[in-house]
Amino acid sequence: MARTWRARRSHARRAAVELIRDHGGLGIVVYVYKEAPFLALLVLAACGRELQAREEAATVLGATPWQRVRWVMWPAIRGPLLVGSIIVAAYVVGAFEVPLLVGPNSPPTLATFAFEATKADVIAGQGTAAAALTLLALFSIAIAALAARFARDVEGA
Repeated sequence: MARTWRARRSHARRAAVELIRDHGGLGIVVYVYKEAPFLALLVLAACGRELQAREEAATVLGATPWQRVRWVMWPAIRGPLLVGSIIVAAYVVGAFEVPLLVGPNSPPTLATFAFEATKADVIAGQGTAAAALTLLALFSIAIAALAARFARDVEGA
């Protein structure tokens, strides 16, 4: 009896999904819960009276529900969703608190590396952290330029 209990317990440990310090990085899914309301707010802002009127017009003209989603709703929410996703990506690249707490130990994200470099060595760590943060800033600027380009394309300018 005791042996089967131990076998079940060890199997349950192996089968459980580790979210803290896992090597697959599944703990970073926390960002989905953190940023989904922001994206939902952007999508809801795009769904106004104009969209409702266009959907009613498409229904009157005989569009199926799938056609209304594809040809009326998706073009209205695509822009805010795309630009919001790029903004979220720029934020997530520079954030260090979630990867530091729940992320894998190795390899660290650049933001976590910069934070930990200042703890390891006072003088050389500051230079290493500055270099890592410069790379993050350049990457964030590139993402912001991409967002600005897509924002212009979405608005039709």
